Amino acid sequence: RVHALGKLNRFDEALEAVDKCLTMEWPTGLNGDYGIFTHKRHLLKAQILAQLGRFDESLELFEHALSVDPGLVVAVYGKGSVLLTLGRYHEALPELQKCFANEEYGLRAMRGAAECLFRLHRFAEASELLETQWNQGVRDEDLFSLWAQACERTADASALLGAFQA
Repeated sequence: RVHALGKLNRFDEALEAVDKCLTMEWPTGLNGDYGIFTHKRHLLKAQILAQLGRFDESLELFEHALSVDPGLVVAVYGKGSVLLTLGRYHEALPELQKCFANEEYGLRAMRGAAECLFRLHRFAEASELLETQWNQGVRDEDLFSLWAQACERTADASALLGAFQA
């Protein structure tokens, strides 16, 4: 139910449903993914809270999920995205970088990391990361605009020309 409500962008209802889940106990002898009980329901609530703009609360729950399963990419990506939204670029960058190799979150994580690099005035690195995304098939005006701005800030005319040629 929580997943369905979230997919429908009915976040207030999803929050109510996940809070109900958090009050439930794991029955003795129940088969299944025990991670749902230990941390995945907390992760789900973290994602919902982030959608509702309740970032500090969501960070606490992302941290809880990661304390149980440090390699849970969806939690790493969620944490990095929230830190980016909060403008905590130094903290967001390494979290997002951990997701680059992931098939589902890699390109989105690269985009967030490029934003962090740009905001940290690391323009050459941002430019390279944006070019990588472009070369991997991400084609949108926002990416191109940030790429061109990063190239301009490096004063590397050949990089800027390359962006416009692409």
